[in-house]
Amino acid sequence: MLGSSAAAREAFFDFTYEPRRDAGGNVTGVRVIGVETTQIKHAQRLTAEHRVLLEQIARQAPLTEVLEGMARAIEDLAPEEVLVSVLLADAEGRHLRHGAGPSAGLGEGGPGLRWLVEKVVGWVGRLCLVGF
Repeated sequence: MLGSSAAAREAFFDFTYEPRRDAGGNVTGVRVIGVETTQIKHAQRLTAEHRVLLEQIARQAPLTEVLEGMARAIEDLAPEEVLVSVLLADAEGRHLRHGAGPSAGLGEGGPGLRWLVEKVVGWVGRLCLVGF
């Protein structure tokens, strides 16, 4: 982690260590070169998650499995803590149904889709529930 408290963020570095020598060849110190590789690491994670999702689609995994995997990947890769919920529109585009939300508590015993839409999405969500 780089930084402290609320400003802390995950960071990755590659370090190279080289001996510093005097004219006689004796080691007098160490030179340390550090390069931040956080963006490269995040790109590698994104590529790996993308590959997993494409493999699920290629093997014709159930839609709920693909959407749950996608939602978890977004939650894991987001720079801030987020909860992902996927809503699917019906054929007419007037009603929404739950597609995925692995961390949003929408499964058995959770608060339910109506709670999520009303509390998190606010007035736009209420419009979706009652229709336009």
